[in-house]
Amino acid sequence: MILRAACGAVGYGAMVYAVSNLPLMVSTIIMNTNPFWCALLGVFILGEKVSKFHILCMFGGFLGVVIVSMNKAEDATTKSDLTGLERIQNHFVGVSAALISAFFAAIVFVTTRALKQIHFSLILFHYGWMAVLMFWAWALTDYWLNSTETWPSIFRMNLI
Repeated sequence: MILRAACGAVGYGAMVYAVSNLPLMVSTIIMNTNPFWCALLGVFILGEKVSKFHILCMFGGFLGVVIVSMNKAEDATTKSDLTGLERIQNHFVGVSAALISAFFAAIVFVTTRALKQIHFSLILFHYGWMAVLMFWAWALTDYWLNSTETWPSIFRMNLI
């Protein structure tokens, strides 16, 4: 259950990053590859049976997603103040975040199916507290590392 909760939180964070750094069309198309990842994970984790025709269709669909996501990075970024190389890097990181989001969503779906004997409210409870813990760990770490004066002075005053 903790794996499912952590994967859900990481997948959601990657989705937010992808949507903020790619055009909505590209990020949505890439994130909707999660059925492809679910089928692959279902074969390996749950022992699902997949026919050769379904495998061919899955890889054909994934090839289409790759073609769509490899459009010109200069046109595909949402940030206009970046140089050419920065736009390409931003596009690559955005596409990677969208793929990570889709893969982690597939892990969530497959582990939820594996946990079908557990009540759904318990699964959602674990997702909620794990997401809150991961968010606060990230937010406090990011603020502390990027702030030069606020956090060290709080630690010196023993307020935390």
